[in-house]
Amino acid sequence: PSTWLARRNRWRSTVSSSSISMRSRTSVAWTSSARTRPERSRRESSSSKALVQHYGRLAEAVTARFGLKAGDVVVDIGCNDGILLKGYTLPHLVRVGVEPSKVAEVAVAAGMEVHRSFFTADVARKIAAGRGRARVVTATNVFAHVDDIGGFVDALLPLLAPDGVFVIEAPYLIEMFEQV
Repeated sequence: PSTWLARRNRWRSTVSSSSISMRSRTSVAWTSSARTRPERSRRESSSSKALVQHYGRLAEAVTARFGLKAGDVVVDIGCNDGILLKGYTLPHLVRVGVEPSKVAEVAVAAGMEVHRSFFTADVARKIAAGRGRARVVTATNVFAHVDDIGGFVDALLPLLAPDGVFVIEAPYLIEMFEQV
């Protein structure tokens, strides 16, 4: 499928409870920790008009492509200030964020549900038990900070609905330079 999302990113992944497919131009290092590195300073993504537009288009594309409807659960891992969650405009969509940094306070102050921790299997089970299993889980610009990608992906399985999808976004440095 030729969507702006597919063209922009060299990583695309769809994970469901029954299958995992990934393709990449880069190699992945596997280590033992399931945590991501915390941010060194508070950075609010919503302070950038370009990022607000980008994540708004991403939310629209995900909503349309996967046929989200009222009552569906969407989870954004590494939600920052809730920028992607704000982009989902479908009424009665259950929006949940996971963010270990202090910038999560901005999303919480805006009335969003945010789990203030790193993403783990325990957090995934807690979200699934409290809100239901997710139709969509996103991790935008998060994978590069994950020490144990295998553990991270395994933690998705209790969270994803049987028809759920996992969408990642990771910048590709060469493409960014070519577009500048």
